[in-house]
Formats: sequence, structure tokens, C-alpha cells
Amino acid sequence: MMASSLNSLDGPSSNPEESHIVGSEYEWRVGSLSEWYKGLTTAQTSVDRLQIRKEAKTDDIPHWFVVLYMQDRSIYRFERRESQNQSLRKVDEKTMQEVDQQTELEIELFLDGKVDLGALLATCFAISRDDSAKDHSQTTYHSLFFSWTILMVAARHCMPYEVPPPDSLRKRASERHYLPLTNYIVNQATDLFLTIVVETIAVFRNKSGAAVYQGLDPFTRATWALPNNVLRFICRRAFRTRLQFGLRKQLERQISEVLGIKASEVLDEALKRHPDSNAVLNNHMWLKDLDKAVEPVLRAEVVKVLWSTIFDAICGGYGDIDRPTLVRGATHSNLKFTFILGQRLPQYYAVWNAALHGGLCGARVRTEEEDRGNEGIEPDPSDAYVTGLNNKMFDLAWKAASDGAFKEAQAVVKLTQEQLRPRLREKRELMWNDVWRIWPDVWAEAQSITQQKSVDCVDRIMKRVLETGVKVFKEEMSESSTRSIGARIGTNKSDKRKKSRSTPGESVSNGVLQELMDGIMKREKVNSRQAALMNEALSRIWTESRRLPPLAKA
Repeated sequence: MMASSLNSLDGPSSNPEESHIVGSEYEWRVGSLSEWYKGLTTAQTSVDRLQIRKEAKTDDIPHWFVVLYMQDRSIYRFERRESQNQSLRKVDEKTMQEVDQQTELEIELFLDGKVDLGALLATCFAISRDDSAKDHSQTTYHSLFFSWTILMVAARHCMPYEVPPPDSLRKRASERHYLPLTNYIVNQATDLFLTIVVETIAVFRNKSGAAVYQGLDPFTRATWALPNNVLRFICRRAFRTRLQFGLRKQLERQISEVLGIKASEVLDEALKRHPDSNAVLNNHMWLKDLDKAVEPVLRAEVVKVLWSTIFDAICGGYGDIDRPTLVRGATHSNLKFTFILGQRLPQYYAVWNAALHGGLCGARVRTEEEDRGNEGIEPDPSDAYVTGLNNKMFDLAWKAASDGAFKEAQAVVKLTQEQLRPRLREKRELMWNDVWRIWPDVWAEAQSITQQKSVDCVDRIMKRVLETGVKVFKEEMSESSTRSIGARIGTNKSDKRKKSRSTPGESVSNGVLQELMDGIMKREKVNSRQAALMNEALSRIWTESRRLPPLAKA
């Protein structure tokens, strides 16, 4: 029942006429409990301190209960016993002194009147209405669950979640997370672009005719005739040599710089578009569940800028590979395989690096144009939308990259041709003319080979970016000291080695309390399945209790 008088309850009570059972037989705000609450003053309903105490039992199964110290100096014992609904009983100071002697303090929170008794009664009502938690079974939803549910709800009323200051989020991201995220993006991006270049070269080899073959020296012809896997290996080693000679460091610096800029823009846009972000956060009980609130918001903003950001970062890091640099590399090469595979291998290195550079720049311009054209359009962060968008952006970027790569490759061929001996130029010119002829078909086939790999790579990068963003947010929320309340954490009397943690002036945050609860569950040998069920139930109860209208006062 919602409320009824009790004259016989387990445990002492100096005022049995003020003993109540909180259940769900009646509707919320109907019945004797509501009438009793209506007659209380603000001081009588304002909780000054809240304790969880542990009572040893003869059957070795302890019992936990809550003690409420009100601002009018009255005291209530709040508990749930096996096969009973939640009970609220008023006790006098003498009785409470005996309880103090006979039980252990687990934790005390100094609420200073910031929590009303009505919020805790609403929590009990929500428990009694929950399909699982209403079970009085001692195996899961027992007195330990009840006591910590009351405490966590009270703590959350005192310490509502707030979006951390943007500057603190930026600082944490920069100091702790940009470096590993940068390394991840560099590894993913370089592997992807090497794959694109190598696969494109392999397609060129397969589609090329006699003119291309005649333009190669004997050693290079032998290379050209190698199986695809061997050719891919050689090309990868050649391109990775460039990474070892400083390109990777350039990419890391550029990506880190772009991350800092874009992360700030994404954060600012997310906060601007979601002015009720604190309310969204407070729909969740646990810090570990905040990704459910944060990830969709960040995802919607990241989707809008991801492709242009990737090309901006990669192209910026590759930006010093201009034509003169490539030509010098072709004519004064120290590549490991040059001597073995022929003197004209450096030209291939220069041409395909130029194609990569030109392709990246072309894709960068096109994706930026697409982003500008979509300004003001709210994206759908669903998986289906993102997959479709990624394929669309790849298609646009690929076509632009093909044109950019074509122009740069032609320019570098022209410059490197001039460095060859006269008798070789004619064959090489015929060879490259044949390359230009088959260029569109090659890029079309290479696209079909690399598109899914590219989209998957971008998807992995987006997931890592979102994971990092959520992690930064949750860490800042967990470690923030802007929201805390005074606390006294008791000592387990059975463990003589432990020093008391009941130090005056100690304060706890939501993160500390949630870690403490997890630790106590483990100490009491609550298995992982039970702990998960309890946490899920507590989340539901938090949500449901906040939906209930406040109890009325006279």
C-alpha cells in the first residue's frame, strides 16, 4: 500500500504512530503518507545528514538501513527488510545512540538540507512499482540495494550533472588524448593511402600495353612482371621510405593541429545546438552511461566535418611535397631498391607521390565545398545515414582526386623526363602517353577495389574520434571537484588493519561515490550479474522517481 500506520515493525521505534510503510497499493500522492507529509514543515522534510549503517545478523547475512537526520533534529530509520515493503520510522536520540553502538557506519553524507524527504519517498514508490526491484528477495534487491539506491538518489539531487567548462575539456583532450588519437589517425590514414596508391599502380600494370612495357628498362620490366603481391610489397616499401624520412612527423604535427582546431569547433557547435545539455545528462544515473547522452550529440557534429577534416590534416601534412622536391627525389634518389630494380624506379616514386599529393589536394577542395554546401542542414547521425554519407563523400573525393592526381602526375613526368638521357625519352614518352590513355579506366577500377576499404577506414577513425571525445567528457565529469558534498566514510570493524577514513571535512563527488558503491558490492561478494541488475534497476528508479510530481505541503 502507498502508506499505512504500523504498530509493529522490526527494530525499535519511539514513535510508532509515525511509522509508515511505503508501497504502491495507492496512487502517488494519495493516502495517509501523503497526508502526513503535507502536515510537515520545511525543516521537518529537509534532510541534514544521511547515513547507511550495517547491522550484523546471526545468520551471517548483514542488514543495511538508512538513517535520516532532519534539520528539525528529528531522526528516521529508513529500511527494507525481507518480505516487507520499505518502512520509515521515527526514532529518538537515545534509541539512535544504541543503534550507533550496535551497528557499523558505512557512509554518511552531509546534505545540509539540499534534499527533501519527498524525493526519497518518491524513490521508494518507484522501487515498489519497478517490475524487478519490487521483489523483496534477499538475493538481489535486498537491503544493500535499497540503502544505496536511497543514498545515490540523494547524492544526485545534491550534485546534478553539469557540462564541464569547454576550456577544461580542451585542456584534458590536449594533454592526455590528442597524442594517441593522432598516432591512430596517422596509422590508419597512411595505410589507407598507401593501399590506394599501390592498388592503383597494380591496376595500371594489369591494364597497360606494350608501349608501357617498352618504356621500362630490363630490371624494371622484371619488376613489372612480378606477381601482384610482390609488386605491392615493393611499392609499399618504397613509399614507406618517404615516411621514414620525415613525412610521418609532418603528418603527426599537422593532424594534431587540425584536431585541436576542429575539436573546439565541434564542441562549440554541440553546446550551441543543445542548450538543455545539462538536462540531457541528468536523465542518466551513472557516469559510465553518459556516453548514451554525449555520443549522439558529438556524432551529429563530427559527421558534418569528418571528411574535410581528414583531407585537411593529411593534405596539410603532405603539403611540402611540391614538384621540385619530387623531381630532386627522382634524380638524386637514395631508395633502397633503386640499384636492384633500375635507375628509372625513382621516376615512378616521384610520379605516384605526385599523384597522391595532387589527389589529396583535389579531394580536400571538393570535400570542403560539399561541407559548405551542407551548412545549416541538420545531419542524421544514424548508422544508415553515416554509411550513405561516407560512400557519397568517397565518390566525390575520388573523382576530384583522379583529376588532381592526373594533373600533378603529368607535370612531374614532364619535369623528370627532361632529366633522362635523350635516347630514353622517346620510349618513356610513349609509355606515359599510354598511361594517360588508360587513366580513367584505371581509376574507375581502382575505386571499385578501394572504396569499401576507404569507407571502413573512415568509419574506424570516426569511431575512435567519438570514443575519445566521450572519454574526455566522462573523465572530466568523474574527476571534477566543482560538484562535491561532505562525507564521512566508515571503517569496516572486521578489518583491523584498515585505518579510519572518517576524517572531518572529507568530500566526495559523484564519481567517488559510484566507485565506492562498486567496491562495497565486491566486498560483499555481490556477483557481476547481480551488480549489473542492481545498477540497471537503480537507473530506472532514478528516472521514474524524477517523473513523479512533488508531494504537496499544506
